[in-house]
Amino acid sequence: MVASISTNSEQTLLKEVVKGNTIAFEQLFYGYHQHLTSFIYKLSLSKEVAADIVQDAFIEVWLRRHLLAEVKSFKSFLFVIAKNKMLNELRKLANEKSINRQWAALGDKLCQIKPVDDDLEEYYYVLERAIECLPPQQRKVLELSKFSQMKHRDIALLLNVSEATVKTHVKLAFRFLRRYFHQFSGDRIILAQG
Repeated sequence: MVASISTNSEQTLLKEVVKGNTIAFEQLFYGYHQHLTSFIYKLSLSKEVAADIVQDAFIEVWLRRHLLAEVKSFKSFLFVIAKNKMLNELRKLANEKSINRQWAALGDKLCQIKPVDDDLEEYYYVLERAIECLPPQQRKVLELSKFSQMKHRDIALLLNVSEATVKTHVKLAFRFLRRYFHQFSGDRIILAQG
């Protein structure tokens, strides 16, 4: 519990953590972990998100421990880190929802694409050619994300890349497909306006 760490002992622990003392860090961790988890849970309403953010916050504290010598209030320092991580997570979720909406819109458009002579083989041919033109990693991410319905986090783990890299690949693949189909809209394929 937070109350178990007095200001004087907290300052002593911080000095020890700056030196790399893992036992002192562990004491800070156990002193603030529960309170911080409750705080983040109230913001996220998700135990998993709260656990991830709290873990990331403490990892960042450890990585930035050289700054702790200047910290007047460790609780404020820790909670600001966690709050910023929560805001980043919310931005990431909003961005992911936006990308998913774009994919849904593209999916709707792709479903509405009709070959001029109603020749579905031509449509599938163009779609296959567009996907084949993607760089290998983008193609793989696109196939896993949209055709296999995998989540970005799972794709990142499978391909040993970050979620941000997965999102970038999806965004770039989406942009390319849109341009590719637009290129053919005057020739053989007409994109429905939606």
